[in-house]
Amino acid sequence: MRSLLTDVTVNARLERDSKRMIDPQKILRTVFGFTDFRAPQGVIIKSILQKKPTLALLPTGQGKSLCYQIPGLALDDLTIVISPLIALMKDQVDALHKKGITAHYINSTLSQLEIKQKYQDLINHHCQFLYVAPERLLTKRFLELMKKHPPVFVAIDEAHCFSTWGHDFRVHYRDIPLFIEQLPKKPRLALFTATASRKVVMDLQNSFNIQSANVFRGNFFRSNLFITTKHFELHSQRFLYLVYLLHRVFVNQAGLIYVTTRKQAEMIYQALCKLDPSQKLAIDYYHAGRTAEEKMLIQEKFINNDLKIIIATNAFGMGIDKANIRFVIHFQMPGNLENYVQEIGRAGRDGKFSWCELLFHPSDIEVHQRMQTKKTKKRAQRSLNKMMEYVFKEQCHHQKILSYFEDPQKFTAGCARCEYCAPFSQRFLKFMQTQLQPTKLTKLPTFVAQQQLILEQNNTIKLKDLLGVGLDMLQ
Repeated sequence: MRSLLTDVTVNARLERDSKRMIDPQKILRTVFGFTDFRAPQGVIIKSILQKKPTLALLPTGQGKSLCYQIPGLALDDLTIVISPLIALMKDQVDALHKKGITAHYINSTLSQLEIKQKYQDLINHHCQFLYVAPERLLTKRFLELMKKHPPVFVAIDEAHCFSTWGHDFRVHYRDIPLFIEQLPKKPRLALFTATASRKVVMDLQNSFNIQSANVFRGNFFRSNLFITTKHFELHSQRFLYLVYLLHRVFVNQAGLIYVTTRKQAEMIYQALCKLDPSQKLAIDYYHAGRTAEEKMLIQEKFINNDLKIIIATNAFGMGIDKANIRFVIHFQMPGNLENYVQEIGRAGRDGKFSWCELLFHPSDIEVHQRMQTKKTKKRAQRSLNKMMEYVFKEQCHHQKILSYFEDPQKFTAGCARCEYCAPFSQRFLKFMQTQLQPTKLTKLPTFVAQQQLILEQNNTIKLKDLLGVGLDMLQ
């Protein structure tokens, strides 16, 4: 079999006996620079190489990509990675190129000529990893190509999108079993997700014939994340608390602010810019309505630290490889616990202490209910109920997350990483709630009070105008 590794030094380091695949431990050390696998990476890779259909539930930041890249390198033939995420495709292909490994992606950002060139590379055995969206699998040209040049390994990323029980069901994921059936030779198969409920796991097992012994779970307790949930009666309190965090707590730190709608992302961005004329925050907003060029530029600036803060809908984040995100703020309650856990998991991937704030206002519930359609209402409301239970249940936040994802860990003396297990944060919350009464400007944190008074004295803007009419900012 012809080696697909293009870089001479990498190829030499991974030279193998022609009768045996390359040792995964050697790949880990020589290509990726790590000495040991992180649990459960080793057993996941072993299961895949033993030709067992495998399901891996690995929270964000636990080395999921290594679990399919290393088997792909060990097999030294074509691996198909199915992903819905254009940003992830580009980032991972770029990262593989830097290591001298042949990889391509095919998606809607490419011209027909570029796609034709990628296909030709595949025919000429110049492609070891091919990233594609599920929508492409059953297209005539792609399917013909796969029948002539079948993959030895198919990795399905964001596998929860396959299940109608999941929080992010995508209909074209249901094409995957049919695609695999039409291949002339059955490939190795592995499914990966950061978040999946019991029903989703069962659905995936039944649909892809995965035995329970080949379902592997990572550790859902992120000990370097401090998680808090704060309840606000007024929109103004919530916004002023956000201003306080950005200008006094997370100064010059990289972070994400998640909101529910595109309109809210733009509104919060405009409001923060008006309070920050010198642009100290280095902030931008991101949602599905921005152009592909704008989104790519924002991602690159954020990764390169030219932007510090992104205000985003859940369109942003998956596949973004940035280890030093110090805080994740949910300015509104997410619609489901899966998204919430995935999004806070983007903080502290370097292992350093990071902060996760959920700022809840009762109107958040109505926002999500208005977004439900007849087709999705039952599933969406079920997910929303679980999210509300998380927000309102007075229990260790980390324990609630572990229980939801069926992680058996128990904290007998508390986690020490949430406001229920660290009493100082409860006192801080009560203090801040008192200070953030908009009728008591003299008691506001000094910075916020000064900014508001300066703006109003200059007749430039009033606090109630910052987030638009009708949001009862000063009620």
